[in-house]
Order: sequence, then structure tokens, then C-alpha cells
Amino acid sequence: MIKAVRGTRDLLPPDTDLWNRVDAKVRDVFARYNFHEIRTPIFEDTALFSRSVGEETDIVSKEMFTWTDGERFNERKLMDEWWKANQSDDVAHVQPGRVVTQGRSDFLEKISKIGVAWQLWRAIQINPHLVGGRVEFVAFSPRVSPDKIAALQKAMSLARTEYAQEFANHAIFLRLVVPDEAARATPWVDKGDVEIEAFAGSFFSSSQSLTLRP
Repeated sequence: MIKAVRGTRDLLPPDTDLWNRVDAKVRDVFARYNFHEIRTPIFEDTALFSRSVGEETDIVSKEMFTWTDGERFNERKLMDEWWKANQSDDVAHVQPGRVVTQGRSDFLEKISKIGVAWQLWRAIQINPHLVGGRVEFVAFSPRVSPDKIAALQKAMSLARTEYAQEFANHAIFLRLVVPDEAARATPWVDKGDVEIEAFAGSFFSSSQSLTLRP
């Protein structure tokens, strides 16, 4: 038989009706004096408790549930730094290797929903006297994942079907940008026709210790 935790009990009708009436009355009185409710998370950074009562006390070590949430990937930082490294300062005369954004707004919205960040035009050196270009779809990820590769391929399929007239004369290249350490860690993923670019930089924040409040 499962028993209530020591020192606790369930509230059942009609007790809950009484609690609700008291709660409503308190809210009404507080509102008259312009006091408003705040709701804080049921879990906090472990340091909040360990600093105040000590990490080795029973409160922290026995009466709370603590876990580590793992590293967090900053996709926006990766996108911003990649863009700064690749964008062209002169849209009219793009230097080889540099990119500019392009694409119809409705198409860009559709590929964004499936996880592809941009449609780009990248300048390439065709011969010593001629600069051409190619269309690229670019996605960003913390690792080389089958889902992101599938998203890029889906964007390619969308371009070739619903927007066939616009892309008929263009070869489309697919690019997945990941942190350089992530690219080295996932050699087993089938990349298909997607070019994987390992981009140097720090795009992960360290894991955080979290504790469920008693």
C-alpha cells in the first residue's frame, strides 16, 4: 500500500472548496493594494541552494533532486560568425568565395520552417577573367545530423518541384555548417550530396547543475 509522504496529506473535497475560497479572497485583497502574483521555476541553479545552506547539508544532498542539463548549443552565434566570415561587402561585385543572400520571401519562409537557414549566392572563379556563381542552401547544427541533412535535401526537392521555373538554370549546392569539433565526431553519418563545413569557434556553453526545489 502506497502511503502519503510523512508530514503531508492529500486535500479532498470539501476541504479543497475551502482552500479555493481562501485563495480567492487573498487574491482579491492583494489586488486592491496592487500586489500581483509571481511564479518562479520549480527548479533552480544548484548554486542558489548550496551557497545559502551548504552543498553537503542534508537539504541539498538528500532532500533535493539534482541533475546536469548538458552542454547548450548557441546556433545564433554560429550563424552570425559564419555570416561575418563569408558575406560580401560589395553586393554588386562579389569576390570569389563570398556570399550574398537572395530568394523569394515565400520560398525562404518555407525552407526556414523545415530547418534551412538561408538561400545564398556564392561567387566562384570560373577562369582568370570571369567570376560566376552558384546557389547554396545553408543550414546550421550542433552536429552532423541525419535530420538536418534531410532538411537540406527536402529544400532541394521543394526548389525543383514547386519553384522549378526559378531554379531550372541553377545547380543547387547544399551546405551544413557545424562546429569543427562536431564534424570530427560524426564520421558515420551518411552525408549524401550535402557539403559539411566545419567552422572553428566556441559555440557551446558548459553544462549547468540544476536542482528541484523541495
